[in-house]
Amino acid sequence: QQTFSPYTKYEPSFAIDESRNKIYYAFKAMDDNDVWQIWSASSDLEGNNWQEVKQTDSSENKQRPAIIYDPKSDLIYYFYRIGSEMGASERIPNRLEMAIKKPTEQNWYDKRELIGNDGIDDTANVALDSSRHLIVFAYTKNNQVTTASLNLDSGKFHETVHTKTQEMNFIPNLAYDESTELVYIVFPR
Repeated sequence: QQTFSPYTKYEPSFAIDESRNKIYYAFKAMDDNDVWQIWSASSDLEGNNWQEVKQTDSSENKQRPAIIYDPKSDLIYYFYRIGSEMGASERIPNRLEMAIKKPTEQNWYDKRELIGNDGIDDTANVALDSSRHLIVFAYTKNNQVTTASLNLDSGKFHETVHTKTQEMNFIPNLAYDESTELVYIVFPR
């Protein structure tokens, strides 16, 4: 057990740094105002030397944290969705945010919005293509399965919608083969 506060914590995500023998984490936890905030943490591979930092504090709920460590640039990339869960009878504006930090730094910086309001329905799965210096995404946008890539050198973000049906497509699961540049997606419909 790593956390002991009375607040609920959910949706942990982690990345491994083999050169430092560390694990980096991202998770959401409710604050005193019943708002979901994003925390980051680190430990060694055995789970010792746990250190956690609250990274957000705005009044909007944060959901679905994800994390990627890029050993080439020695940067940790954090992703999370701002907005409440989607209601059955209403559409709630959601956007996807990204922030970065070095493993030796406590707080993240260079926070930017990748997808604006109403742009993302739920979870965004992420994978790193280290040879091409890309981050690959899969998510649902307007009930359609969408992939995107973020070029870490240029900052260019490119989306492709893959389903174009009236049926609802949800929460795609992503696997990425860096050697062939193929994205494999499984999703419920």
